[in-house]
Amino acid sequence: MNENDYLLSVIEQIPRLIGLLNRNPLSVNYGCFDRDYWQYKIVDFPCCRKQEAVLTLTLLYNFDNPNNPYYNNESILELINAGILFWCKIQEKNGSFNEWYPNESSFVGTAFSAYAVSETLILLKSKIRNKRYIMSKLKKSVDWLIKTKENQAQNQVSGALLAIYNYYLLTKNIEYQRFAKSKLDFLYTSQNKEGWFLEYGGFDVGYSSLLISYLGKYYLKSKDAKALEILKKSIGFIKYFVYPDFSFGGSIGSRNTQYVLPDGFEITSELIEDSNQVCYILRNFSKNKMLSFEKLDDRYLCYNLYNYLQSILYTTYKFKKVNINNFDKYFKEANIYIKNNTNFYVVMNLNKSTCHVLFKKSKKEFFDNGISIVTNKNKKMYSSYLNDKTKLKINDQTISIFGNFSKIPDRQMKTFNYLVLRVFQLTFGKVGFISRNTKSILRKILITKKHKSYFNFVRSIEINKDEILFNDVVYPSNNIKYLIFGEPTAYIYVPSSNYFVDGEIEINKKLRIKNSHVNSKIVVKRVLDVQGNIKNQSFS
Repeated sequence: MNENDYLLSVIEQIPRLIGLLNRNPLSVNYGCFDRDYWQYKIVDFPCCRKQEAVLTLTLLYNFDNPNNPYYNNESILELINAGILFWCKIQEKNGSFNEWYPNESSFVGTAFSAYAVSETLILLKSKIRNKRYIMSKLKKSVDWLIKTKENQAQNQVSGALLAIYNYYLLTKNIEYQRFAKSKLDFLYTSQNKEGWFLEYGGFDVGYSSLLISYLGKYYLKSKDAKALEILKKSIGFIKYFVYPDFSFGGSIGSRNTQYVLPDGFEITSELIEDSNQVCYILRNFSKNKMLSFEKLDDRYLCYNLYNYLQSILYTTYKFKKVNINNFDKYFKEANIYIKNNTNFYVVMNLNKSTCHVLFKKSKKEFFDNGISIVTNKNKKMYSSYLNDKTKLKINDQTISIFGNFSKIPDRQMKTFNYLVLRVFQLTFGKVGFISRNTKSILRKILITKKHKSYFNFVRSIEINKDEILFNDVVYPSNNIKYLIFGEPTAYIYVPSSNYFVDGEIEINKKLRIKNSHVNSKIVVKRVLDVQGNIKNQSFS
């Protein structure tokens, strides 16, 4: 892959991106990238994060390349100015912004949108109109980020860190450099000794790459040795989850993401040896199984496109081809087990009972997102909920997991609930501590809440040279209507999960077994050969 391949993959998405923007200068919402708000009028507030698209346009405006028709284009510059002013317009009084509902005071929305605006100001300098006004709005956001903490999703802190540091670069106020360092210190002390960061209870591939992306850009600006130390540990961990068939992550992670942002790896490709392995895969962009732009919805196109353009700016295309050697790896803190031999590349999250198998000879994949059961009363239970209480037994060939099924909320927004939430947020939600508590409650309901059941499972996976054996036991069997195996779907609510990637339909058929037994337990056995075929399948 060369620079033009990367650029053209972005360029082809720009008409779609600009189509999301209100380009009517007479409109009260001129500069808004949230088409659901200004065009369809199906939401009652604009999502602040969609304004991050101004940075994508800025990078294109600045990038002199014969394949870039947007370079130095005055119409693009006008749209950038309009987008920034609309961002200023939707700021809350306390300096924060809303991503999902009114008066949300979103840390992630404020952090990443403030970064995009501050980076645009740095790149375009005097070409941005009303700069004093915009800087006053940016200061309010940065001051709010400094005094606000985020502990559950630590990738968001990297966005805040970079927004604060950019404000320091814009103002030369040394106090903001110290504030940025305090956010870096938080990340330094929060990083697990294995190299990963907490994402709602565990490690996740996509969100780890997001943190690496923003921390890498911070290092590029600051040359802070502590940032480089964090990056080395984080990249040394994540390299095991960027697979040799050019696929990424999946249900192995706590948030089930399948994307990787490349710019942090490109920045460090000549500084950190492990970045070479990741870059080698990412630079095979045209043939990999990456969650690419055309597969993303409008929201994440606004969020992620500029990171790929930044990758072009940081790429040298000088890298060593990496051969992935045979190894066995067990990350005890993350409870991730990896087996890599001649025929198989197997990754398991033992806290989720999930398994991803790459068959090297056939290039096929096999995803097993644990066991799902449906009771006679149509209640759904899952083994794949992140659970650090799972018991394990590991030897050279076999991994055994002893766990409990959980009921995970599967909620849909209803009209009454919607109205209650809106009325509450437009009244009581204006109060700061109430807004923060509301966010915590919604996170618990949608992401972290689970209900234990009296159903249990034992999952044994034996990895031999020429085959893999799955032996699953579910008990008690009474009240179970049927069981489902092999479904790659993520069950908890994570906005950036459950996208479709190439080959997913062909990966493996979902196994659905109707329970007609009266035994005390249900036993399901499966055998996979080196070609990725199911040789044997039995149910008793």
